Amino acid sequence: IIATCPADKIYPPFHLVDCDSDILLVGYTNYTLSSHRLVYRVADLIRGRVDPLTSIEGNALLIGSKTSVSVSSKAVPAIVRNTILSAPVSD
Repeated sequence: IIATCPADKIYPPFHLVDCDSDILLVGYTNYTLSSHRLVYRVADLIRGRVDPLTSIEGNALLIGSKTSVSVSSKAVPAIVRNTILSAPVSD
């Protein structure tokens, strides 16, 4: 199965995150430093839906340069709901 997303909808760097049995694609609105993150459900992309998610259902996504994880605010109450945190970009 191949998922496609129009090139003008999301920009790199891209991250895949397992979140509540869904695989999410995280990218950016453009290439600039003021860019905002976008999150798509890969299953939606496979079905041809290219609308970004408006909620990650109370989870937090921790995005790193080599790995990314989803953390439930129910399991870890100190986590802020619907948050995406990224590690600083390094050379």
